Amino acid sequence: ESLDGVTYVNRAKRSETKPAGEVRAVFYGDAPREWDQGVKDMSAREYELAISSFAGAENAFTAGILKRDWVVEHGAFKQVMCLLALSSTTPAKVNETLKAFEAFVAKFPESRLLPDALIGLGKALILAEQPGAARKQFEKVVKLAGEKKLFVTIAFRARLGLASAYANEQDWTHA
Repeated sequence: ESLDGVTYVNRAKRSETKPAGEVRAVFYGDAPREWDQGVKDMSAREYELAISSFAGAENAFTAGILKRDWVVEHGAFKQVMCLLALSSTTPAKVNETLKAFEAFVAKFPESRLLPDALIGLGKALILAEQPGAARKQFEKVVKLAGEKKLFVTIAFRARLGLASAYANEQDWTHA
């Protein structure tokens, strides 16, 4: 997820904020154990295992075992991000990744994770050698960032994506 920083309550019950760059993982107090395992797997770059763990957390919610509705949306997002990481080293995963991002965007069009999902979709489109389509996703994020007053880092990442798409097309004037 994109964050400028993380604010939490420490053991002494005092609020502290850490810059996003210093935060490796966020563990939620109401997360199922499958979620926590997925976060650990993702941190260890064990993306296939992480996908399975996040899917397990989603299944626990949909089966009625959990009452935490955030698990479905965030779990789906974590899974597509793991697929994106796998796609960067396994070209055969690119089409699966594209479909997963498109499904996420269709299922969660109002999600606060939408800008990050669109950036991920843009990156997947670059991996699929579709830089023109990628540019459209990055441009959507730049527009969203302006309309919704999103974190500056979101717009910055989208602009980096745009530059990458232009560079992929060897359009150095815009890159």
